[in-house]
This record gives sequence, structure tokens and C-alpha cells, in this order.
Amino acid sequence: TPIDVSHTISEDLYNDPNTIAEGCVTTTVTLTRSSSNGNLPALTIPIVLSGTATNGVDYSGIPSSITFPAGVSQVQFTFSALQDAIAEGQEDVTMSFQIIDPCGNLAPIDLTIYIRDIEPVAVTISGEDVVCPGDNVTLTANPSGGGGGYTFLWNTGETTQSISVSPNSTQTYTVTVTDACLNQTATASYQVNVPVIPPLILNETPDITEICPYITHMLEANPSGGKPPYQYQWSSNTNPNLGNTNNIYVTPATSTTYTVTVTDYCGTSVTEDIVYTITSPPLTLTMSSEVQICPGDSTQISVTSQGGYGQHFYNWLHSGETTPSIWVKPNETTTYTVSVSDECQTFTVEGSVTVNVIKPTADFTVTSNVIFNDVPIQFQNLSQNAISYTWDFGDGGTSSMVHPRNIYDNPGMYYITLIAIDTLGCKDTIQKPINIEEEWYIYVPNTFTPDGDQFNTTFSAKHVGIESMDILIFNRWGELVFEAHDPRFIWDGTYDGRYVPDGTYVWKMRFVTNSGREKYMAGHINVIK
Repeated sequence: TPIDVSHTISEDLYNDPNTIAEGCVTTTVTLTRSSSNGNLPALTIPIVLSGTATNGVDYSGIPSSITFPAGVSQVQFTFSALQDAIAEGQEDVTMSFQIIDPCGNLAPIDLTIYIRDIEPVAVTISGEDVVCPGDNVTLTANPSGGGGGYTFLWNTGETTQSISVSPNSTQTYTVTVTDACLNQTATASYQVNVPVIPPLILNETPDITEICPYITHMLEANPSGGKPPYQYQWSSNTNPNLGNTNNIYVTPATSTTYTVTVTDYCGTSVTEDIVYTITSPPLTLTMSSEVQICPGDSTQISVTSQGGYGQHFYNWLHSGETTPSIWVKPNETTTYTVSVSDECQTFTVEGSVTVNVIKPTADFTVTSNVIFNDVPIQFQNLSQNAISYTWDFGDGGTSSMVHPRNIYDNPGMYYITLIAIDTLGCKDTIQKPINIEEEWYIYVPNTFTPDGDQFNTTFSAKHVGIESMDILIFNRWGELVFEAHDPRFIWDGTYDGRYVPDGTYVWKMRFVTNSGREKYMAGHINVIK
């Protein structure tokens, strides 16, 4: 009957299933047999022991033989390695199971187990010192020896292998370790050294007092104690971030409190104030009000200054004048700036006043379709920002109406002048020429019938005030069919002695009026017979 031998150990302390520790590890050996017919008789197998380990001294519990009862397929036994407190190094025991094969031959199966001395329980603590009081440090217990399965107990009451501590002064921490095999206990201590850091003290620039503003001073912070390196933060009641060095330069306009905060490497901070007092009051300006003037007028502008220190000095930037009041005569709207300083001469204050130059805009146009003598001429007033008007028509006539009319007795060139006046009395003048013509009139018909019936048989023009005239008539192909140079021309509708065909003919006319003005006209005439 085939036999299989296997084993297990109660705890694998050495990461080797064939090695056990003295005093706390047991080995269970299992024998298993099988049969094809299922008929298992009783069977006894002798066990022969050998090796460097001594039975009863280094181990116990291994029988001299093991018996399978009839019908039983598996049997086992357990033996222990004994703690003899002798440093022997590694020993071994070999169990040789004297198995007889079906042919009656001896076919032993050997099982070797190694026995190792177990080391006494010991423990060390790993950790580190702190740089700053209150820093967090991790302490770790490092056990050895024994049979494993350690339990931990720190003097802080914690039971984990590692603990975190944050001492503010040098402290000693103790851990007790017990193994689960031998139930031995070991203790270790670790001192966390916390440096004694002197108090952080700040020596800063003393408070400053000046009569005048804008005087530069260096502010300095000199820390001592604490844990270097230091960090700096400067601020004031108007600026939260003035710098981060140990000194800054300041040039205040008014009394100002400067604050410096110094923080050491451990996060301890100290804050101090430096008061910079300026005893003279601020220099302020009151400018004269904006004014409105007409072009060419002059006006006085001024500045009134208060505060500052001692005498005040003025400089009008456009002219270099040095008095608080000046006269100006701008041609257009202008802003004037004055720079004022006091006896400190460390700063200037500027103020401005605007002089608005305003005027109406005079303009007009003629709206009449014909511009003849003895015919009313209509004027359209296009002025802006004006409330009253004065017209001079150039012929001796005047008017104060908004949109006046005028009749010119004689033809000729006349110059119309309009003066527009606004609410301040400011004036603007514009002059435009107008050419008055002698009245003339021309009527040209558009149809005539040269058929010899004595009605509308000729083409001519009716006119008044015309001195001379030239007329040209063209057919549809641009051929000249009639030409005359007399205001009293008559065309009978013939060309080269024959009547022209019915149709539309184009005429072009040049004429001169009795007043000597040359003009042109064009049109068409329909010939119907």
C-alpha cells in the first residue's frame, strides 16, 4: 500500500517550513495510505531516529513506531522542540519511516526537521531629534528574538509599534515588548532631544518725527534669539505689502505707522510698529471755478493754498508766472495748471482750472429758387448756439429776424453778413456773396407741326432779358439740321430745302442775358406732321 508522509509547523519563524524554534514551535507529521480495493488492514510502521538533536533533550513526542488501525487511511503525531537554554546552533532530527513495499523490500521515507536556538527577546527604538519645540517625531520599536507575535506598550499608553510625539522639551520615551512564544519581555528607551531656543526679540528703528513730508528714511528690523533664519514682512496702514527684507526705505506723504513682523524658522513671530510722524499739515489747493468766456476775452484765474510749512511758492506751468492769481486770454478752451510748493521743497502739489471758450456758430444759406432783382430772396439761418442775430444784406438793408427776406432793386454782386450772438453776448460772424441777376426768362416749346396748315408750323423761343443767343438742333444720328445765332430765330422744320422726318430732335442753346451773364440750356423738340 503506497504511503505519503507530510508535515506542518505551528509557526514559521524563519520563513522555512522545515525549521522550528526551540521552546515554542511544534511539528505535526501526517502519514496517509491508500488502497485500490479500499480494504485497509492494520499496519505498523517503525520509526528510526537520527541526527544531531537528542531525543528527550532537544525534542520530545516522536514515537518509535506508528500504527494504522484497520480501515484507517491517515494517522499523525506531534512533537515539540525543547527549550534547553543552551546555545547549540542549528541541530536536526531525521525520522526514517521503515516502509515495506508490496514485494517485501524495505523502502524507507525520511523526514528531516531542523531545530534552531531561539534568541532572547530584545528591542531598540529608532527616531530622531527635533529642530523646533513641538515638531512631530515618529518613534518606532524594532523587536528581535523570541518567537514573534510581539505586543507593545509605550509609557504614553499607546500599543502600536510606532508612535508620533511632539515634545516641547526633551523627553524620554520607553517601550516594553513581549513575544507570544516565550512570553519574554524586553524594554528600551529613547530620548528625544528638544533644543532650548531663546525668546525671539526684535530691535527696530525708533519712531521718526519730521516737519516736512517726503523725506526718505530707512526702517530696519534686527531680530535676535529664536531660531534663524528669519522671515520679514513690512506693511503700513495704507499698503499691506511693503517688502520682505530686514530693511526698507520709506518716503511718506503723511504721518504713517509702519509694521514689521519677524518669523523665525520654528514659526515664532514678533511684531513691532514704527511711527513716522509729520508735524506740518498737508498742503492743499483750492482752485477758482471754471469760467466761460467769449473768444478774445480775458479772465482771471487763481489758486488758494493752505497747510504745508512756511511760505508757499507758485508756478503756472503754461507761462512760468509765480503769483497765486493770473490773467489769461485763450482763443480756445484751455486747462491751466499751477504747481505749488512750500518751504520744505520736498514735494509739489498741482491744481488745474479750465477756461471754456464758447461762441455761437454763424451760418446761413439762400433758399430761393431764382435770384433776380425785384424778386424776394429768402435766407435760411443755420446758426448754432445763438439767441439773436444781425443781418446786413449788402445793399443797405438790415434785419434782426431769424430767417429774413430781402428784395434787391438792381442786379449785381452783394455780400451778406450775419452776426450770431449767444446768451453770454459772444459773437460769430460769417459773410457770403450773392449774385443778383437781372430778371430773364426763356420758354422753349417741345412740339411743332411743320405741315403748312398755318398753325404751330415753326419752332422758336419766347424770352425776356436776353441779349444774344446761339441754338443748334440735331437729329437722332447727331447730324446738325438747324443752326441760328439770333434770339429771334425761327425754324420751319426743313433741312437742305426739305422737311425733316417726324421724330424727336435735340437742341442745345447758349445765351447771354442783358446783364452779361452767359448760360446754357438743352432740350428736345418733337416734329409731327
